[in-house]
Amino acid sequence: MRSSLILCLTAALALASPTTAQEFGTVGGRVVDVDSGEPVMGVIVRVEGVSPTLTNESGVFELPTVPAGEWSITFEHVAYGTHERSITVAEEETTAIVVEISTEAIELRPFVVEAMTELERRRLTSGNSINEITALDIDQAARTGMSFGDLLQGALPGVDVRQGGAGLCVTYRAIRTGNNRGDCDGVSVILDGVPVADPAYVYSSIPLRDIQRVEVLSPSQAGVRYGMRSGQGALLIETKRGPVRRQADMSRYMTGFDWTGETEPYPWLKVFASSLLVNAAALGITQLMVNECFQTEESSLALRTSCGPLATASAGILSVALPSAGAGLTARWAGSTENSQGRLMPAMVASGIALSAGYILVLGGEGSAEVAGGIVLGLGVPAAITLVNRVVRIRR
Repeated sequence: MRSSLILCLTAALALASPTTAQEFGTVGGRVVDVDSGEPVMGVIVRVEGVSPTLTNESGVFELPTVPAGEWSITFEHVAYGTHERSITVAEEETTAIVVEISTEAIELRPFVVEAMTELERRRLTSGNSINEITALDIDQAARTGMSFGDLLQGALPGVDVRQGGAGLCVTYRAIRTGNNRGDCDGVSVILDGVPVADPAYVYSSIPLRDIQRVEVLSPSQAGVRYGMRSGQGALLIETKRGPVRRQADMSRYMTGFDWTGETEPYPWLKVFASSLLVNAAALGITQLMVNECFQTEESSLALRTSCGPLATASAGILSVALPSAGAGLTARWAGSTENSQGRLMPAMVASGIALSAGYILVLGGEGSAEVAGGIVLGLGVPAAITLVNRVVRIRR
């Protein structure tokens, strides 16, 4: 009995083993672009019931344990879309395939970007209604000759308007902290985004026809937006002119020796040499004009002119302006890069200071002082311009 059972089990295992070993095959291959023939990396390869795999940088993939039979293999890629192909997997064999895929237009659901003002955003997100007077109501009040105080009292239910010692006093609801002398500790007034130091003056002087909108904020709302200064609430007044927001863009201006972002070093020699030549030529031209009008007195810095007032003034201005402008423009040209360039006005100011110092030494000194003045005029001016052109720049 026992021997018969062993024989049966042995026969069963012998029959089952080949079947188990032969029921799987391998699928491998390469995914390429149909147009260029280049391998496509990152394609997800799927067969139902088998763990998916990704193609490598050569476009190669492998699924080692795919059941034998007819299967649908899927290739998914973010740029190429989804592709399917039918394959036949043989037992204990490798099915090698080359898959060519092409790009597909991926349609995205369209969306709309809506611009929203700060007031519209507050109207949508605020849990409370906005206590305001619109332009239409203000225009109607202006046509009937209504005063600003009457407008506030009639159109803003959360506002209390009364006459104080210094004029009109506006408080939020029943909050009234003024003393018996008639002092007014009313709401803060924000006119076109700017806090007003004397609200009573605004109440009495602003014409209704100039107002676009009025809003009152409770003490809690005003405290969140404007801080402790508006602990009694705030009255926002927007005029038809609106807030003036003319703020210069200072991000383009560069000051310092940082050269980050430039691809080449600063051309010190080129800038200095070019400004040196132009400065020397400009000094020669202005020297001819100055010699025609100015003469120095002995042992003195005093100048004596032989020209008329207009010619004298022109000669004096040109003796500084011409070398400064010429050398400054030349340095700006020579030191310009793809990303930045030197600023002309600071360079002209620096050269003007150096020129003035040089002229004083030349005109009033003798010997070494006169030589020093010539050095300042000839070398100091282009050196100052070169340094300023490098340090003070502006982005293109």
